[in-house]
Amino acid sequence: MDRILTVTGLAKLSVAPDTIVLWMNTQYKNEDYDEAMRLSAEGTETLRAALEAAGFDGAELKTADFNINPEYEGRQDTMTGAYSRRFIGYCACHRMKITFPAENALLGKALAAVMSSGAAPEFGINYTVKDTESVKNELIKKAVADSRKKAEILAEAAGVRLGPIASINYSWSSLELVSNRMSMDSVPLMVAKTA
Repeated sequence: MDRILTVTGLAKLSVAPDTIVLWMNTQYKNEDYDEAMRLSAEGTETLRAALEAAGFDGAELKTADFNINPEYEGRQDTMTGAYSRRFIGYCACHRMKITFPAENALLGKALAAVMSSGAAPEFGINYTVKDTESVKNELIKKAVADSRKKAEILAEAAGVRLGPIASINYSWSSLELVSNRMSMDSVPLMVAKTA
């Protein structure tokens, strides 16, 4: 029977972000489905026009998620205590993003455009890297090196010789190379794990 030693390699990498993702969420409510849709489309075009006026490419404003759902109001009868729901309308929720180089001047222009657009979206900012593939590859190398080091230590402590690798389980449970930090310095973007 083969003796198997299983280790998990971890890696952490700090890189300077070179890209900003500006996220915007709008919500438009109306009793009429078509009107909620129209308001949402109008809000999106208002945002697009404001960003274009600030010098951004309007085609770069992308939809990340869109849904329209009925909304209800819950009520409790004061006499009987029974609960009931009353339909109050539709909510069109649109999550959008625009990506651009990580420059404070561009971020300032984008935020000013969004705030003055009249669309009143909620917004968030992520810093990331444009070339995610090279960052992922470097993380993989570091995680494998960490696995090897741990395996050597365990083999030595157990008084056995480390043989060739029998298998590698390579999987990313979730891989997002982003940071929410406002600093433009080198920031940790990802922790990789291999099993």
